[in-house]
Amino acid sequence: MLKNNSVIFFGIFIFFLFASGLYFAEVNLNILLWCFFWISLFLLTSKVEKIVLSPIWIVFFYFITYFFIRPGFYLLNEAQPFTFNLYQFEIDPILSTFLFVSLAYLPFVFGYTVYSGFKDQKKLNGESYSESFLILIAIMVEIAIITSGLILIINFGGISNIISIQSALVKAIPESGYIIKLAFIFILLSFLPPALMLVRYGLKLKVFLLAAFNILLCLIFGRRLAIISIFVPFAVYYYFYKKRFSAFTGLIMYIFALLLLTSIVAFRISNSAEAGKSIVEETAEFFVWDMVITLINSYGNDESFRFGLDFIPKQLLLFWGLDGGLSEFPSIGESLVSKYFPIFSAGIPMGIFGLFYMQGGFVTLIFLSFFFGIFCKYIFKYLLERINRKLFFLTIFPFFIITFFHFVRVGDFWLIIISQGRIFLAIYLVYYIINRFRFNKSYG
Repeated sequence: MLKNNSVIFFGIFIFFLFASGLYFAEVNLNILLWCFFWISLFLLTSKVEKIVLSPIWIVFFYFITYFFIRPGFYLLNEAQPFTFNLYQFEIDPILSTFLFVSLAYLPFVFGYTVYSGFKDQKKLNGESYSESFLILIAIMVEIAIITSGLILIINFGGISNIISIQSALVKAIPESGYIIKLAFIFILLSFLPPALMLVRYGLKLKVFLLAAFNILLCLIFGRRLAIISIFVPFAVYYYFYKKRFSAFTGLIMYIFALLLLTSIVAFRISNSAEAGKSIVEETAEFFVWDMVITLINSYGNDESFRFGLDFIPKQLLLFWGLDGGLSEFPSIGESLVSKYFPIFSAGIPMGIFGLFYMQGGFVTLIFLSFFFGIFCKYIFKYLLERINRKLFFLTIFPFFIITFFHFVRVGDFWLIIISQGRIFLAIYLVYYIINRFRFNKSYG
């Protein structure tokens, strides 16, 4: 593992090496300053938190994915940034990005660090469970996942047809019957059987084979989050029970995961009506930046701030007549797209920090980010205290990582709580059954 000073010196070395290459290639200084800003955030994060699989690193990876790549592309090519909003820029989009990231991430980091309760962390004792019963439950869950996959394949006209309509499944599933919705939930639980097998067998070949099969199943439906979630329990097991890796290694692993995600999108495009379009044109992934820049130029000018309305359930907003036009669609992202980019066929998430900005501008962004950092540290502390309870940690903690990134990326407060809450109830029910019932006295 790289020591803290080694990480800092490595970051400085990489920056000067990168800067030298760009200088001799006659690249403008804007991209150098942009890279320096992000390297500084990387070094700050590595100083604050050594555990890579933690909320603060997830937030950092979120920002670097959606607010470094697309603006950096325009800076590198010295092109005028294109965003889909119809408003005149009051300030430069790159400067807006710099202010947004700084006023969101730095207060979040400060809130994350000031929570003193983490210093008094204690590890709870381990747990007992029947290993044979654990394997039985893992097999039963896997059978349910396979059955669910077959139901979805039959319902949507076969594997080839599902592959051709992968992008449309997001809208088709909610409009389907209860059985189809339940089957889709089981597909999203594809990470659970490998996680349970990891508890019993560790990094054995049979566990990897099971995970590989579930990945192939998820590839049919194009569920990127479900695919990545299968890798998470392995990362958690290796990191917390085998050998911890450095922040730099974690960054490399995340880049690999990002490349995997974009390759899935490219495969989806090549087998759909969107064939011929680029990844950026087809997917909402990199349009998150455009959405946030739009909100910065719109809210407080042409649109009134939300002042906390988005933290109230949609049903109550509709009952009181306070939705402000954002309840016309299932998600806030879809409602915003209908206003600012109606020709786009899917919702574009503004992220949790974009939601914070919508409530009252940069002021609410700073304060809500600060308290969000405190909350994340508290939850992280609670989970780490149970690291000796391997069954709990390898089922609940991977779900926390998956859900937290999804929550930060989408930002639709109640939508995420309700949708992921169902999955959490299923996972916790499985954990509760394994932890409470026994076949014999052979315990893990």
